[in-house]
Amino acid sequence: MPRKSNIWALASVVLITILLRPPVAAIGPILTNLESSLGINQSQAGLLASLPVLCFGFGAFAGPWLVKRFGLTNGFTLILVVILTTLVLRVWFGFVPLLLLTLVLALAIAVSNVLFPTLIRAEFPTRIAGMTALYTALLALFASVAASASVPLLKATGDWRLALIVWAIPALLALVVWYLNTKTNKLTSEPEVAVTTSDRHVWVHPITWSLVGFFGFQSLNFYAVLNWLPAILQSKGFDQTSAGALLGLTTIVGIPTGLVVTANLKRFKSLSALVFSVSLITALGLGLLAFSGAVAIAGCVLAGIGLASSFPISLALVAMKANTKDQTTLLSAVVQGFGYLVAALGTYFIGLTFELTGTWLLGVVTLTVIAVAQAFIGLFAGSERRL
Repeated sequence: MPRKSNIWALASVVLITILLRPPVAAIGPILTNLESSLGINQSQAGLLASLPVLCFGFGAFAGPWLVKRFGLTNGFTLILVVILTTLVLRVWFGFVPLLLLTLVLALAIAVSNVLFPTLIRAEFPTRIAGMTALYTALLALFASVAASASVPLLKATGDWRLALIVWAIPALLALVVWYLNTKTNKLTSEPEVAVTTSDRHVWVHPITWSLVGFFGFQSLNFYAVLNWLPAILQSKGFDQTSAGALLGLTTIVGIPTGLVVTANLKRFKSLSALVFSVSLITALGLGLLAFSGAVAIAGCVLAGIGLASSFPISLALVAMKANTKDQTTLLSAVVQGFGYLVAALGTYFIGLTFELTGTWLLGVVTLTVIAVAQAFIGLFAGSERRL
């Protein structure tokens, strides 16, 4: 690939990655402002928090179809147009349009989640590992940036709508750079994404469902933290700005650990022990959120380290357990599809526990138990068994 093309390809990967978490991460810290402004209750806010993750699940199954129908280049062009349009429009017309357009936005992001490995293979066939590490690091980094910036943006603009619509700027930039990339670097032989949905071996294998459980539970904890941690911390006496900043700390503190762990997976003698340990660190951190002050801050740090490590590990395990390209594609769709559905239902349930009990204690305990269950599922998922 020529040098000029490499630059546009790299810029496209970075800018598209920037868009895949902030539209979700930016809502949690200012969710109470949305509730008061729109006149919605905790259940409706819970739908807004859990709906994007639910769409991540359904959208995972649509990714291979989109590439077959439109091709990789046109597929990503369509995705970027949808993301930009919904970011601009969703905040202006009340709760129902906000909910529906967030649904469309999340579906577009979901398809990107599944197709991104294909994009990396097409643009950087000799640097797949390095670009995948960059991808996962940027996901966590910009989730942190969005979470940390939401409250300051709200205070600076005086309107939650402007605090959310600001993410349309990188979306517009991503669309322009992607257009320039497609003009400079035409993918003449776009990779076919073949999914054999009748491959019963993948669907019924215990490894598949252990990966679904591990990916689903770690995603549940991540998105529950992303959406409800500010409210949990505010119930412990932290102000809104501090709670948003601590959410940013939680999402960013584990990035170096996650990168180091993922880059050195082959050096670990037992992946089962690694997955078990990372999950228990997550459980310890989540459990400490039942307390206040410095203990809760320590909980944020430990939970952040555990969550940032478990996500790239879960993606790496999918690639390691499959034997062929087709098998990898199907396994990825099944794991992400059902895993995100588990995460969405769990995220909504955590919010519901607060509405039913008036306290976040049950939700925190539930998340801690889920992280412990994730640890034991990980023992099997991280074993030497393959499909």
